[in-house]
Amino acid sequence: MPPEGEGGFDFPAAWAKSPLALEETRLVSEAVQGASEDVPAVSFGTSSWHQFTVLLQRNLTVARRDVTLYWLQLGLHSGYGTPYQAAK
Repeated sequence: MPPEGEGGFDFPAAWAKSPLALEETRLVSEAVQGASEDVPAVSFGTSSWHQFTVLLQRNLTVARRDVTLYWLQLGLHSGYGTPYQAAK
C-alpha cells in the first residue's frame, strides 16, 4: 500500500526506492564515468557559404516559378513577424 498522508501519495520518494530507479541510476553512473571529454571535430563536405548560395538560388528559382506562393509566404512571414515586433 502506498504511503498516504496529508499531501497524498509521495511519488518521488516511492520512485527513488523502486528497483527500476536504482537500475537507471546505476546505468547513468556507469555511462557518465565511461564518457570521455574529447569531442571530435566535425567537418562538412561543403562550406557554409556554398550551402547558403545553393539554398538561396533554389529559393529564388521556386519564387520565380510560383509567384503566388512567393507572395503568400511573404505575407505570412510579415503577418507572423508583426505581432512579435509589437510585443517587444
